[in-house]
Amino acid sequence: AALCMFLINSIIATKRNAIYAKEAEDSHKELQKYYDDLRYEAQHDRMTGLLNRQAMVSRSKTKLSSMNDGDAYTIFAIDLDNMKEVNDTYGHDTGDDILREMAIRLQRIAICYKGLISRYDGDEFVLLLPGNHSKEGDEVRETIESTFQDPVYVGDTCIIPTCSIGMKPGVISSESSVEEDVINADVALYHAKHDGKNTTVLFE
Repeated sequence: AALCMFLINSIIATKRNAIYAKEAEDSHKELQKYYDDLRYEAQHDRMTGLLNRQAMVSRSKTKLSSMNDGDAYTIFAIDLDNMKEVNDTYGHDTGDDILREMAIRLQRIAICYKGLISRYDGDEFVLLLPGNHSKEGDEVRETIESTFQDPVYVGDTCIIPTCSIGMKPGVISSESSVEEDVINADVALYHAKHDGKNTTVLFE
């Protein structure tokens, strides 16, 4: 009888320990997921799911540091035109839907050409791509420009968005600076906006 009770208690203890171990494992997984979610939210724009400004700068530095001296890259500052008018005419929900659609299209380009894309500020996106794509007729540049020519359908509303683009090509060196390149791309974007919008300007 004593041996029988010992075996029963051993089985009970084993099962109890297995339950405790499973609970501890589940708790660890939940905690890990919680921290992963926090990390994702800290690095991504809530509306579009793209990288936010801080994460874009950090990831861009990492990407450029993995490239070789002399390798070319291009930063595009892309701003949707006339979004205030769109919001005033069709409502902010429609404006948000347009932003999300443009984010999807630009993300496809970033993935296709092994680059990075972010929602940088308001209606502005920043795209980093390997290679120099600043010349007119460049396939990648034309792909970016043409992606805004396709209409966006929001319910019964059809809108063809336009964009202004500022470009800053660069070459990997010890003096490469993501922050400075983005500022210069923004300067080119400013000129594109003041040159009538729906155009591309190269920083020179």
